[in-house]
Amino acid sequence: MLTTIVSEHRQVKRENKALAWAYASEIAAILAIAETRRYFEILEKFAVAIEKTGQTQWFAVALSEKYKYTNVYENNASKVGQLPPEIAKDIVSFYTNTFSILDDFQYLSSASISHNSVQVSDCLRRHRELLQLMNQTKVLGQSIIQQVNETFS
Repeated sequence: MLTTIVSEHRQVKRENKALAWAYASEIAAILAIAETRRYFEILEKFAVAIEKTGQTQWFAVALSEKYKYTNVYENNASKVGQLPPEIAKDIVSFYTNTFSILDDFQYLSSASISHNSVQVSDCLRRHRELLQLMNQTKVLGQSIIQQVNETFS
């Protein structure tokens, strides 16, 4: 009986470790993609250009409907509560922010086509808010990776 309990406990620990590393890996990949594609840099350049020219400009990103970059989260969201509370909380926040960022990208992409009447101040505000959210999410993602490394290594 004790052997069974110990064996089950070890199995749960292994599964939680694998789950945590899967999340950390997916988050690292998302951050690497954003860095490689220079989203932060490009968005900042758009905001500066809006300030300098006083004209609305929209940061447009073509988002692929073909690929899901959040498969680990979407397939394991019901298991996130098995992880240490701080890591679980941060993972949920990271993905909520990520989905919000994707929604903002969709809006900005559609705005470049259909919202020419938007005031410059609103255009600039939207770009700055998106950049702020992206930076917060990047820091959060880096923190999750560090927490997983410290907890499960």
